[in-house]
Amino acid sequence: MLPTQSLKEHVAIVAFPFGSHDLTILRLACRLARAAPNVQFSFLATAKSNDSIFSTFKLDVPNNIRAYNVEDGVPANDVFSGNPVERLDLFLKATPANFQKGLDVAVIYGRGHASFSDMVVVTKMVANSNQTLEVIPGLSPMHVRHSKETFFSYILSKIGCVLPRSTAIVMNFCQELYPTALFDDLKSMFPALLNVGFLTQELPLPPLPPSDSDATECLS
Repeated sequence: MLPTQSLKEHVAIVAFPFGSHDLTILRLACRLARAAPNVQFSFLATAKSNDSIFSTFKLDVPNNIRAYNVEDGVPANDVFSGNPVERLDLFLKATPANFQKGLDVAVIYGRGHASFSDMVVVTKMVANSNQTLEVIPGLSPMHVRHSKETFFSYILSKIGCVLPRSTAIVMNFCQELYPTALFDDLKSMFPALLNVGFLTQELPLPPLPPSDSDATECLS
């Protein structure tokens, strides 16, 4: 949170603008903004991401959330090859400088001050051999094949060094669905683990169709 001259708290939300991550964190931001109407929220993502999630999805965005665009790292005359990993790597190479610039703009409007710090997610892996990874103690090991390292995989490898420094971890999941071994392992690493349910699903849930139309019983 960023203190401002008017003593109004300012929260900067940094979104990963690929897949459904940006929409998921926007839904979380909306819930936080409704719960704290006197707090100003700055939502930072690429222009393409912000245009998509703020216009395409008809979300009831509170007026204390303001979107700010950050650079996507793509050169001006770049011709897209069709490989989405290219754009992902370009974005990651522009980070965190792009977010720092966006945050500076948000601070000017909020009349506060801040510096950018890394906010990331981790998966714990312990290598037993070249072919097997023990992901979670007490659960079955995973067999993997060697693959070419990308900049994205390099960034993921750095995540584990940063996440344990977090004050709290917010999970887009329900605590009741964890296997006991997985939940115990996560709690051992992150005591402040906050499971907030599935943020991609709006509440209240729509009614299920009549049971006679659920031939596979998947819905039930």
